[in-house]
Amino acid sequence: KETLQGDPGLNGLYKITLGENRDGLTNYGGEVEIRRNGESYIVAWPTKPPAIGIGVRLEDALVVAYTSNLKNMPGVVAYHAIGSDGLSGIWSVVDLKQSSDAIWNITAPKQVGHEDLQRAP
Repeated sequence: KETLQGDPGLNGLYKITLGENRDGLTNYGGEVEIRRNGESYIVAWPTKPPAIGIGVRLEDALVVAYTSNLKNMPGVVAYHAIGSDGLSGIWSVVDLKQSSDAIWNITAPKQVGHEDLQRAP
């Protein structure tokens, strides 16, 4: 989980004011770059190796799936509850093209997918 400081438009360079690791015991800081393209976001952390992700916004949260392996970029989906038996979600995937051994073109689609799920009887 990260808390970021920067432009509320979610486009540009952001300072990580609080980064919480999965263990719940260790924290980190640094910077992250967010590039918005319509309803999708490409997110890049300048780590070694760099971590790259695809994100979607759900209410006031940016949900991101990421990897350090550019050959296997993830997709992302985020859901919120609709009543007691339903979910409404949005999803996106990365458009990934390799133009040489060292150069990757990573883009996000302008539109995200939407889906509603209902609990089976």
